[in-house]
Amino acid sequence: MNAQELFAALHRDGHVGAADAPPMAEVAPRPPWYVRVLLGFIGWLGGLLVLGFFAIFVSGLLNNAAGMSVISAMLFFGSFTIYRIAPHNEFASQFALAASICAQALAAGAFWRITGHGIDTAVVAGFIAAMQALLVWLMPNFLHRLLSTIFAVAALFFATHDGHASVLASLGLGVGFVMLLSAESRLIADGRHQLVDPVLNGLAIGLLGVGVGYLDFGGTRWLPFATFSALAFGVALLLWLVQNTKTSDPRSRTAAL
Repeated sequence: MNAQELFAALHRDGHVGAADAPPMAEVAPRPPWYVRVLLGFIGWLGGLLVLGFFAIFVSGLLNNAAGMSVISAMLFFGSFTIYRIAPHNEFASQFALAASICAQALAAGAFWRITGHGIDTAVVAGFIAAMQALLVWLMPNFLHRLLSTIFAVAALFFATHDGHASVLASLGLGVGFVMLLSAESRLIADGRHQLVDPVLNGLAIGLLGVGVGYLDFGGTRWLPFATFSALAFGVALLLWLVQNTKTSDPRSRTAAL
């Protein structure tokens, strides 16, 4: 059944007002996966060559915070522009991703130089987490948003792993994930699926990866407050159960809790 036959059947049943199908844009077929992989590899190679160009021919700019900031801003702007003008081009998208990751490294290096070489690495990690959160909002690309969300989660726990703030990070990310999951359908209906999908997947992958930090390796843990963090994640789980059993009968809801 083609689109015209479908709309004619819907019109006969009274579901649509007109029997003619509205004009719909044709979707161009995507190239085979191996072509996309090859284009992606070439895109990454091109992005690394761009960074190599800056490192060799303008190496003086890489020795000071101002120069690194300028190059980083240029690469960020270039990545954003590429994503806007060629969102479905595999080579361009991978090139933009490689350029953006190079820009992120330069931005972190510039921040480290501006704030002083003796600064605590946790502060730099906090800056990286904030930068990644901003990139999630700005960069209109699924893979970039997915990776930025994962990097943001990892950087946040790296910034807080020495203190009880890691428990607050566990609680905030766990509850945030649950709330976003509960609002997923409404956000998708509002046209936010391009932002919601990668963030949800990135949070899930990031939190699963961070779980390794709670494991005991030879009597030590990288994230020492495993018990309190488990309670924080438990609060998020209970919140998810409460949200998803609102319409259930009292017996079923009590059993779920």
